[in-house]
Amino acid sequence: MFSFLAKLTERYKIAIILVWIALAAVLSLLAPSLTEVGVTDDSLFLPRDTESIQAQTLLKTRFAAGVYGPPGSALIVVHNPQGLNSDNMASARDLNDWLVSPQAPALVSSINSPFTNPALAASLQSQDNTTLLIVLSLREPSGSTAAAELVEEIRSRTSSLNGNGLILVTGGAGVASDALTSIRKTIDRSTQVTILLVVLLLLVIYRSPVAIFVPLITIGVSYLIARAAAGFIAQTGFPVSTLVDAYLVVTLFGIGTDYCLFLVSRFKEEIGQHDRTLAGSLTLRRIGPVISASAFVLIVALLCLGISHFGMNRTSGLILAIGVAITLTAGLTLTPALIAAFGRRLLWPAR
Repeated sequence: MFSFLAKLTERYKIAIILVWIALAAVLSLLAPSLTEVGVTDDSLFLPRDTESIQAQTLLKTRFAAGVYGPPGSALIVVHNPQGLNSDNMASARDLNDWLVSPQAPALVSSINSPFTNPALAASLQSQDNTTLLIVLSLREPSGSTAAAELVEEIRSRTSSLNGNGLILVTGGAGVASDALTSIRKTIDRSTQVTILLVVLLLLVIYRSPVAIFVPLITIGVSYLIARAAAGFIAQTGFPVSTLVDAYLVVTLFGIGTDYCLFLVSRFKEEIGQHDRTLAGSLTLRRIGPVISASAFVLIVALLCLGISHFGMNRTSGLILAIGVAITLTAGLTLTPALIAAFGRRLLWPAR
């Protein structure tokens, strides 16, 4: 099989490279982002037989919304350590009037504030007159995309109303929105740091500015396709945590770098004794079984997470196993095609 792959990647190297890159580009454009369709509420991964989930089920079925409350909520905090002045109160009232007007976001089902219910003023305004609360009930869960958009809309609207005080959004929706933002920043930062470390590592090992493109292209394409696959799977309703995006970065960059290191290092040895075509063929025939066995063991180990009691472990293991399989496929086809395309120039400036 590996001899066949060696001949295939040598003969159709340009076509293979273009197909992989085009596939990654198209899927990245079409696939939904995990931050939009993924699950941010870890409680959704809890087994149905846990005490907290059983209690929630009882509250929903026996008491409906009367005790269990709305699906989601948000809390707006108006604060001035010097005491709420007329400007602060005017800003709070403007915000309150917008939230109860016909132009208010449809997600808001009800609102409680000292302006809408003066009887609750003692509960919603501090005794030292430094803090005022506006409580929102939402028609969708606090961790939903719509709730996150509502939080951003409120924050955008209040950014020009703060004056000498602060208007902050917290509660279930506010915390979930900040958690989602933190996850996005973590993924972006992890990706940037990982790419930088991989580039430095490859420059030290290969001492060639050309050779580093082989693993970077292979890993980048594999990651984009795996990420798109996770987005499509999550879109079907399969519970996939948004944290899987960060797991994919570190996992695929790690194993992808290893696979490419094996292949390029072997090619470096073979090219000194044989012509380019034979060197590429021998590289894949001798290293292909090694990285395939390694990937197979890792895939089986990740799929074993399917027996986990915690739902996030089960779904994350499946997504990571798919990512490893994609990276292995790219390592056996795209990487040899790139090596064949670069040829002896791969190790420049070494001769």
